[in-house]
Amino acid sequence: MSSERTDPITALAQLQAEAAALQGGPPEAESAVPGQVSIVFDDLPLPPRRDAEVPPPDPALLREQLQADLLREQLAQQQIETLNQRNRSRFLHEEQNHIREYRRKYSRRVFWVTCAWLMFTALLIVGTGFKNAAFHLSDTVLVATLGSALAGVIGMFLVILNWLYPRSDKPDGK
Repeated sequence: MSSERTDPITALAQLQAEAAALQGGPPEAESAVPGQVSIVFDDLPLPPRRDAEVPPPDPALLREQLQADLLREQLAQQQIETLNQRNRSRFLHEEQNHIREYRRKYSRRVFWVTCAWLMFTALLIVGTGFKNAAFHLSDTVLVATLGSALAGVIGMFLVILNWLYPRSDKPDGK
């Protein structure tokens, strides 16, 4: 190979001729296919160009993109919290309506059971007051009956009403 500068096509042709001579084949210049040198160059990938490389990102632009992503994430989180609050509020409202229905229903039932209980106790007292030979209660039985009736009525009233209207232990009324 000569030391003087030649164009790349000529240099490639010379290299191919030398390689063919070493392998024992015909030199490339004598090849029957014209333009074979240009076919070789067409198949080679082009090296990446320096000016086509991506420049390093601008730190200010990266900071703005990070802030925008953070704001989007915060907005999405606020939307989720808002939806959760709405669902929780809707659930609490439905639960309060359900409790109100129970209060109406059981308040009436407790009232009528209490009335019936007191009427029964009043009938016992009136029946004992007539001093009828068929129905007579001693004083201790009468006191025990009145005491148990009063304790039962008050106990039933308190248990059911505490269940229907629970006390709030929190100072803000929730």
